Amino acid sequence: MIRDWLQPVLFILALMGLMACTPPAHAGLEYYRVDDNAVLHYQKAQRWQANGQPRYAIGEYQSAIRLKPSAEMTAVVYNNMAYCFALIQYWDQAIASAQEAISLQPNNLQFYKMLVKVYHMADRSALAANDMVDQLTANASDDEGWFLLGMLYEDLAYKDYAVEAYQNVVLLAPNSYLSQVARKRLETLNRPG
Repeated sequence: MIRDWLQPVLFILALMGLMACTPPAHAGLEYYRVDDNAVLHYQKAQRWQANGQPRYAIGEYQSAIRLKPSAEMTAVVYNNMAYCFALIQYWDQAIASAQEAISLQPNNLQFYKMLVKVYHMADRSALAANDMVDQLTANASDDEGWFLLGMLYEDLAYKDYAVEAYQNVVLLAPNSYLSQVARKRLETLNRPG
């Protein structure tokens, strides 16, 4: 008699346990894959940014970063977030985000361009160039630093200084990607006219 009563109860308890382990019907693949959540936040941020809402975009970018997506995606997120911070004139956060993107992918030219763009928007290119000179005085073998300095000097229209900085990149790391880009910049800067 107890068995007849116990069997349906155990069946119901087992069914309840199964339901507790089953995701809700509205959950898609993102329920299982954290990377998909990061991608979804990134996509939302892109939409906010395209619609002229940088503050909302920043929140979504930060949510994507908290989910620890791949290093490549994280670098892109920081780069985009730098631009959004610049749009709302949060200069220190914009600069820090651009620098973080560069630290994650030091061979991505777009990230250097964003940092220079942020410095330019903040009217801090000269200050940044002076800081970079101080850093390079302490570590003259930093080809990335020389490359950034060349870009800053170009932004400031200091052609001769930019040429010197790019030449240092080529001397320090002749086979690197940044050296290839520096050579192209040197060709452009050395053209007459």
